[in-house]
Parts: sequence; structure tokens; C-alpha cells
Amino acid sequence: MSEYIDTTGNNTLGIGICARCSQKFPLDELESDVNYPMLRVCKADSDWYDPYRLPPRETEDIVLEYPRPDVHLVTVSVAPGSPAWPPSQFEDDGLQAPQQPPTGNVP
Repeated sequence: MSEYIDTTGNNTLGIGICARCSQKFPLDELESDVNYPMLRVCKADSDWYDPYRLPPRETEDIVLEYPRPDVHLVTVSVAPGSPAWPPSQFEDDGLQAPQQPPTGNVP
């Protein structure tokens, strides 16, 4: 059943339909949506700004106060079991594997 909306005394005598809830309102009570300006919505259905539509934040210039100078790192590769391999920190209880293979790579 239709409902009578009295528009006397308003700026316009027109009646519009809310794009979200599909209810009738006087045109003075409908406002354009902030995200989709072509939609006319009632005050109960109006949205906030969509943050994905806003421009991105400005980036900050973050600089270290005392940066370290670039120094080349010296790396030495040492194979396990070679004489340059450091000895174990633990005492030998007889259950550990030998630190150096007896002969070659064959156990």
C-alpha cells in the first residue's frame, strides 16, 4: 500500500526513492552519497568515505642519525673435519662422532 508523504512547506514538492533502502522520501531529505555521488540516499543509509578511494598517505623520510660506513665482510669457508674447523666445546664422552675422519671421506 502506498504511503502519502506531505511535501508542503519544503523547497521542492518532489518525492524520491532512496537508492539503498528503496523507501520514499521528500527530495530535500535525500543527499548524494560520498562514495558514489550519483546515488541519492537517506541520512540513515549514507556512508563514510571509503579509505581505498582516498589518496595514499605521504611517505616519511626516515634517515639514521649515525649510519655505519659500508665495510666489506671477509668470509672464510671452512669444511667440517678440516684442521681449520674449531674443536668441540664439550668433553668427549665416547658417544660423539670423531672430529676428523680417519682417512678421506669414507667412514
